[in-house]
Amino acid sequence: MDKRKVIVNADDYGKNKEEIAAIRYAFSKGYISQTTMMVNDLSLNQISINYAKQDGFFEKIGLHFNLTRGKPLTDDILKCKRLSRDGRFSQKILISKFMHFFLTKKEKKAIEKELKAQISEYKKLGLTLFHFDSHGHIHTIPSLTKLCVKIAKMEGFVSMRTSLFYPKMNFLKKIEKKYVNKLIASNFIHVDKTIDILKIYESIPFIKESEIFEVMCHPYAFRVDYDLHCLSLEHEEAYSSVQKYELVSFKSLK
Repeated sequence: MDKRKVIVNADDYGKNKEEIAAIRYAFSKGYISQTTMMVNDLSLNQISINYAKQDGFFEKIGLHFNLTRGKPLTDDILKCKRLSRDGRFSQKILISKFMHFFLTKKEKKAIEKELKAQISEYKKLGLTLFHFDSHGHIHTIPSLTKLCVKIAKMEGFVSMRTSLFYPKMNFLKKIEKKYVNKLIASNFIHVDKTIDILKIYESIPFIKESEIFEVMCHPYAFRVDYDLHCLSLEHEEAYSSVQKYELVSFKSLK
């Protein structure tokens, strides 16, 4: 077995019944070591928790902070035109390079309120991993990193995902990621590199033998009724390739 240690985290638990089914399946196959949960769809939260307890991964669930999909838990977001549209989150913060570096005071206050509401919901559900990442990696957007670090630390989170690593990055992108990762590393338990499972073959050569890395994945099932079915073949092959490393979780790093 390769000596490198890997955390395989499935994003988007609680997003919809397809994601719930796929992540349950991935746990049952031993493909993943933990998951992070979106908590802003209140109709799915208890269903997600019940299945996690039933399947034995309740203590392996972190928070997947969300600002870009579905409805917010707070109203102030809806008063910010760039953050919402028709009563739902907007995806503009993912697309706008300007917003990656500049947010108004009103927007920052609204985001802080929403973040605290999602953390409160995470705690109400009794979840205890206290690992933090986000939908669309919004917490690694430079205009949001300081805020997310401050609030997550204040609320008791102990680990946080670092910015995604890509083998090929331009100079400015490297500087941006270095800034973000330094903020995270100085406040939380973290890995040396975070990579996308669909880019695992091109990323692995850049992972040193002494490094611990996280593989981010998005399991998706085709036929679902919340029960275990199948993932795409592409994902099955990628997950199998991770098995030669030692599978750990953020909890084991604490």
